[in-house]
Amino acid sequence: MNTFQLECFITVAETLNFAKASDILNITQPAVTKQIKNLEDELNVRLFRRSTRSVELTNEGEIFLNDAVTILNTEKTAKKRFSAMSERGSIQLSIGVCSSVTMFSLDKAMKQLLKLYPECKPRFHIAPMTVLMRMLEDEQLDMIMGDGLCEGYSDSIFFRELFSEKLYLIGASDNNIGSTEPVSVEEISQMTEILLILCEPSKTEKSVAGLQRSIIGNRDQSMVCLCSSVEEVCMLVMIGCGIAVIPEHIIPPIPDIIKRPISDYPLLSFGIYCSKASHSKITDKFIDILKDTFINYRSLSHESMTET
Repeated sequence: MNTFQLECFITVAETLNFAKASDILNITQPAVTKQIKNLEDELNVRLFRRSTRSVELTNEGEIFLNDAVTILNTEKTAKKRFSAMSERGSIQLSIGVCSSVTMFSLDKAMKQLLKLYPECKPRFHIAPMTVLMRMLEDEQLDMIMGDGLCEGYSDSIFFRELFSEKLYLIGASDNNIGSTEPVSVEEISQMTEILLILCEPSKTEKSVAGLQRSIIGNRDQSMVCLCSSVEEVCMLVMIGCGIAVIPEHIIPPIPDIIKRPISDYPLLSFGIYCSKASHSKITDKFIDILKDTFINYRSLSHESMTET
C-alpha cells in the first residue's frame, strides 16, 4: 500500500467515475484501474461495485475510505511539519548517553550551544553503549558520550577525548569505608563485610565493568547487589546500603558521600564518539564547548560537596 494508491482510491470514491478520476489525477484510466486493483488485492476486499453504467463503494470501501483519508492527512501533516522546520533552518542534534546522570551533566554546555545556534533541536537517547553504537553507525545519532574503551566499531566512527578521570570507591559516611585517602583494588576486594553495589555490565562504562569483575573475587553472592542502572547504584549508596565504584563525573554531589580514588587502576578516558557521516560544524562546536565546560561542571559540583 502506498499513498498514490490511496489518492487514486479517494478520487474514485469522491467522483464515482474512473474516467473523471483519471483526468483529475492526470494519468490514464487503465492506470487508475490498476492501482485500485492492487489495493484491493492487498486488502483482500472489493472496494467498488462496477457496472457499465455506474460505480459505487462497497461496504468495505466505505469503511476503508475513512482510513485512507486519515492516512493521507497524516502523511501530509508530517511533510508540512518537516518542511516548515527546514524553512526555519532547524538543526537536529541527537546525542546518545548511557545514563541520565551523564545527560544532566550536559546542561551548561547545551545552553551555550543553543545561544550560538538557537535553531538547534537537541534530542537525547539513553541506552546501553552497544545499542547506541549501532544507532550511531546507522546515522540515527550524531554523537555518543562514553568512555574510550569501546571496541569493534567501524572506521566511520571516531573518538575525541574530553578529559581523563579516576574511578572512585564511594559509600555513605556511616558505611565505615575509611578516609578519603586513595584505596587499592586489593583493599576494595577485601571489604567483604560491606554490600558491593554493581551496575549491570551492559548498562555501565566498559572500564567500570572491568573493575567490577576484578573486585568481586570470592565475595559471597549475598554481599553483591546488581542494579539495572547507575542511577539505582547511586541511590542505594546514598541511603547507606553499600559501596560502589563509579567514574568521578557521575558521583552525586551529596555531603554524606565519601569518595576514595582508586590508586592502582588506569585513568578513564571520557569523551565523544562521532560518525564521519553526521560530522558537522555544530558537532565540532559542541565538542569544543564541552571541553571548556564539562570539567568546570565537575569542579563546581565538588566544591558544593565540600562547602556543604
